[in-house]
Amino acid sequence: RDLAAQLVGDPVVHPVTVRQVHGTNVAVAEAPGERGGTIADADMLMTDQPGITLMVQAADCLPVILIDPALPAIAVVHAGWRGVAAFAGTESIAAMQRLFQTVPENLLVAIGPGIGRCCYEVSEEVALAVSSTAGPGGDSLIDRTRGERPFIDIGAAFVAQLISAGVPPARIAFSGLCTACNLDLFYSHRGEGIPTGRFAALASIKSLRRGSTAYQG
Repeated sequence: RDLAAQLVGDPVVHPVTVRQVHGTNVAVAEAPGERGGTIADADMLMTDQPGITLMVQAADCLPVILIDPALPAIAVVHAGWRGVAAFAGTESIAAMQRLFQTVPENLLVAIGPGIGRCCYEVSEEVALAVSSTAGPGGDSLIDRTRGERPFIDIGAAFVAQLISAGVPPARIAFSGLCTACNLDLFYSHRGEGIPTGRFAALASIKSLRRGSTAYQG
């Protein structure tokens, strides 16, 4: 977190963080963070205030940044299989609509590295819970060809939720990098076990000039 503060240009003012609980609770940041502190139990963190850096951490779950450059407003989301199964994609957009009057078509979304279908072996129950959120094509996200247990694509399910909520596909950037396949680049709970580290997604608003793209992430 000290490094994150330095990366955003202020080693004293720390990013705002939450205690991530694998759900769809929303927290709104109204002031800069404090060293070592969290503001809520949540997996979605949002603000429309400049000078506040938001941060989520991950090590297989999806780290996501949502930007509404028209307002501006931003959000960061931590989405594992439980969050995706609870419609974290659509819920995050609904929260931005409720809090900031965001228009989904205006959003820019960046989805960072997460565990891929190549490595995410799960129970049949989990596979069905995730795939059912992706609409009619959800079954295609499950791979049942490699043994008794299926493999699931949580990233593709999250993207499908964003699109169903009105985000244009061209405004979604998905890295597609699997954390468990790239242990030289990323931490992975599934690939490394315990202990492992975390990497982070950060975003902040640099000004409140309406209609600008004044953000950094």
